Amino acid sequence: MKYKVSGKGTGFLIMAAIAASGIAAGAVWAAHGGFTDTPWIHQFFRSEGSPSQQFLCSTVSALVFLGAVFIAGTSAIGQPAALGLLFYRGFGAGVSAALLYGGMGVRAVPVVAVFLLPKAVGYIFTAMLAVREAVRSSCGLARFVAYGDDSGQGSLRLYLVRFFVLAVMSAGVSALNAVLTHFVK
Repeated sequence: MKYKVSGKGTGFLIMAAIAASGIAAGAVWAAHGGFTDTPWIHQFFRSEGSPSQQFLCSTVSALVFLGAVFIAGTSAIGQPAALGLLFYRGFGAGVSAALLYGGMGVRAVPVVAVFLLPKAVGYIFTAMLAVREAVRSSCGLARFVAYGDDSGQGSLRLYLVRFFVLAVMSAGVSALNAVLTHFVK
């Protein structure tokens, strides 16, 4: 029996809510003095260093994230891990914004609007697409394990191609941010 979810975009809204709750949690974490000095927390959302350093750090961070989501999608029980990683990606954006506001006050508004917001939107959108693919793959694997139903929903090759495209998109976001930083700062 085939199950079909209505095309109303409810999954996308749920993922957006998970990312938004991660952003809020990260902002609260940083505002209350939580440990934020490691890249594992802020995930290089902040623009520091030369444009080439920003590009390199942001791209590596995005690729590590995509690798983790990819691995979550190769497990029949990887859905919670993929959704948790989406929360984590939002957490990094929230921490970075809160640190900017905490250090600069109201003067951080243009900095956040020009440097952090476009980068965060690009990365979180890419993260949502990656998590969607991982959840689809994981659900397909779970369906196969539970029912032996291999209805040709996808293949490893197609899954790899999709994540390659997402990696290129992430590198593009990093490149655009580096160019913006070079010309604006």
